[in-house]
Amino acid sequence: MATTIPELTPQLAEKLHKDADAKQAFFVEHQDEFLKKYFKEFVAVRDRKVIAHSPDLSEVARAVERQGLDIRDIWLDYIADPDELWLL
Repeated sequence: MATTIPELTPQLAEKLHKDADAKQAFFVEHQDEFLKKYFKEFVAVRDRKVIAHSPDLSEVARAVERQGLDIRDIWLDYIADPDELWLL
């Protein structure tokens, strides 16, 4: 599937920045809850609701697609062990 990347206009950049801030705030707000429920799992969120979760990223992607959604239109994060050090 070919994907066209839109031009990064100032309006799109602002929208992407606000979306990233909202995503970060949501995951920080739910950090304790998610550590208990989804420890070491990928979590997909849409409209501030968990719509899929699994330790297997491919399974989360399939679950999102089964709901007729595009993986690019949801928030996705990995609930890591806070005691592990990740170097990316």
